[in-house]
Amino acid sequence: MWVEDSFDVEPGIGVACARDNSTSDPLFKQAQDHLRRELSLFLLTKDDVDIVYKPQCSLLLTSSLDHIESNNKVRDAYGAGVPVVLASDVLTCSVGERIRAFLAPSRHAEYCNDKQEFEGSWHLASHVLKASDRYFATHTRAGGKLKCIERIEEHLRNVIGESQDVGNALPQKQPIDFVVVPTLRTISKNLKLAVNRHPPVPVIRSYELIDKAEGDEVPAWIWKGGEMWAYPRKCNPR
Repeated sequence: MWVEDSFDVEPGIGVACARDNSTSDPLFKQAQDHLRRELSLFLLTKDDVDIVYKPQCSLLLTSSLDHIESNNKVRDAYGAGVPVVLASDVLTCSVGERIRAFLAPSRHAEYCNDKQEFEGSWHLASHVLKASDRYFATHTRAGGKLKCIERIEEHLRNVIGESQDVGNALPQKQPIDFVVVPTLRTISKNLKLAVNRHPPVPVIRSYELIDKAEGDEVPAWIWKGGEMWAYPRKCNPR
């Protein structure tokens, strides 16, 4: 009934939760806490019955794949092509790692194609941190302010100086050397404006800046052009 694949765990990703309310499940609560506090993922509202179909939902957490028999969110994820992860796997996962993820066989090929296409839309380069760097941080606001972004902004202030104030729309002529995001799957107005410049502004993932100092080289990603999007692309049969 399920096909096993993988999912890259990065901050800022929206996660819906499907808990079996008929039993006490401390492991599930521990997994939720780990996702929120240690991995900086957004836990999406449990009261929205259609949350799996919303753009901000990229993942579903549950304690057992057998819940497809009793939980509407698990069934929705199965039909929509949203990867499902298990609480037991989440507890051993760190930021930037790949975790086991499960999908419906009928949606697996599409998921793999989307993932490959998305990864192919970025070119890996590098950037050397300099005191003269001009940068700003942004993320998809699936929830509140990301603590991981706040921590990186504070770290960069100490290393290379203050971030740029770009407001709600990045001014066309404002010089920017790089953008900080929690994940390449971030979708924000200012990020789109930056990566579609000529030449495009490099994008650096926040967790790859941890403990970096002036003069250090860090991975930087270049968007190859076109409309930004992020997998999984979902099917809503309703």
